[in-house]
Amino acid sequence: MKRKISLHKTIFILIFTLFVFTRLFRLDSIPFGPHGLHIDEMGAAYDSFCISEYGVDQYHYKMPVYFRCFGESQDALYTYLAAILFKFTGVSILAFRLPAVFCAIAGFFALFFLAELLFKKPYTLLALFLMTIMPVYMMSERWGLQCYLWLSVSIVSMYFLIKAVSENRATYFFWAGILWGLTLYTYAITYLVIPFFLIVTLLYLAYVNRIGGVKNVLLVAIPFFVLGFPLLIQQLVAMGMIAPFRFMGMIDFWRGESYRSDSVGVSCLLDNLIHSARTFLVSDSISYNANARFGTIYYISIPFLVIGLIVSIKKLVTSLKARTLDVWCVILIYYVVIRIALLFVYHPNINRANGIYFPYLLFTVLGIEAVVDKLGKRAFLYALTGVYFILFVAFSYYLFSYNGYREDTDMVYLKVDTTPGEALAYAKKNYSENEIFAVINNDWYTDYIIALFTETSPYDYQNDEEYYDNDKYNGVTWGVLDELDLSGDTVYVVADYSMGHITSYLLTEGFQADNAFDGYSILHIPESQ
Repeated sequence: MKRKISLHKTIFILIFTLFVFTRLFRLDSIPFGPHGLHIDEMGAAYDSFCISEYGVDQYHYKMPVYFRCFGESQDALYTYLAAILFKFTGVSILAFRLPAVFCAIAGFFALFFLAELLFKKPYTLLALFLMTIMPVYMMSERWGLQCYLWLSVSIVSMYFLIKAVSENRATYFFWAGILWGLTLYTYAITYLVIPFFLIVTLLYLAYVNRIGGVKNVLLVAIPFFVLGFPLLIQQLVAMGMIAPFRFMGMIDFWRGESYRSDSVGVSCLLDNLIHSARTFLVSDSISYNANARFGTIYYISIPFLVIGLIVSIKKLVTSLKARTLDVWCVILIYYVVIRIALLFVYHPNINRANGIYFPYLLFTVLGIEAVVDKLGKRAFLYALTGVYFILFVAFSYYLFSYNGYREDTDMVYLKVDTTPGEALAYAKKNYSENEIFAVINNDWYTDYIIALFTETSPYDYQNDEEYYDNDKYNGVTWGVLDELDLSGDTVYVVADYSMGHITSYLLTEGFQADNAFDGYSILHIPESQ
């Protein structure tokens, strides 16, 4: 018996090691290159810095529950997690993306404990292995697109709910309410999904006489309502139903120029019925979400997913007939509510639908378990695991050569170059006694990047104003002077791809170039001169 336990633990450690490696390896480079961020990462990262240092976002709103970023709004949980990390590490691509990994690790352990409640021991490890190697998990848990936290956080929330239902313990019901409330801060689609899911689940539990009384309902409902209420107020303010206000001097509820309400409707229902399943299982038009050669969960998983879904439906029917609890019914309810909600979402791409991959994973493992039990041959499980490993090895190119760019997508717009900000931050750090002068093409996203990496105060950087020649903030002067200062008091950061003639001229005048950043030169007079 000890040998089996030791082997189980050893395999667990190996899977966890692989999980951590696949999430941390080249974290600052994949999927957008060594000097690149997604446009939403850029805005959220600057908000994180502003919150960490000044307690306001880039628009000077104090501790908002929903961020205005770019005027289109962003969900808050990721931004606040990154703000906490920035407080200790400073600003960097790596630091901004680490919250995604930390939440994924929390999801990993939550899945382990949940799988122990749902499966026999070999399938617990299989669930962890598939979570580690499935493309959608690997690709989504490595970078800071805030909506992807829905997947990781919902796994933790579901574990506490299933634990509460299984053991009828008040503590777990309370924590389930808190965690599902926090999940609302991962992505706006959860406003539709989670309340309906909890309501239907409570009705199911009442029907099978496992709700445990009004006390347990309140233990879930009260913390969920308390955490969700600020988001409701923010939506009412954004719609113009309540005037903007600051709550007790601590939280700003703001209204933008327009209310973002065009993501949900009924006119997309038919199209989604026809096409969305393929999108979720194969790929969408965005290269950082999936690769059609492998699919989101590997194509070999699809028949097992279908089998597992059928098995869970049978479990629901049996449960309702016998009026006895089957926790798989809670998983099925969650899946059905998500699937229905996504039918009313315009362009439900993979990142918008990311919460669905949690039930997909569980149904896949359930389907494999059903097939192995039917065949009565454990060798099939081992052979299938080997096939999955081979698929993972083939897909692992993603960790070594992927750059997130594809000509037929909108990646050109979504990817932003962080090099000018990193170059200016380097110049400020190493030449702090000199005036820093930036000879860089100045557009709105470059402003963001430089404000982020030079850690510019939101009170100095006004993101709704245009910057003109010779503008200066946070120790950096912008523009092209009529006459360059050749005395050595000024350090120039020059974009060589467009201003290379200035670099050439300064080199002839005795300047030295630090070429630590591709496409940008940091020019200064050597100290010996």
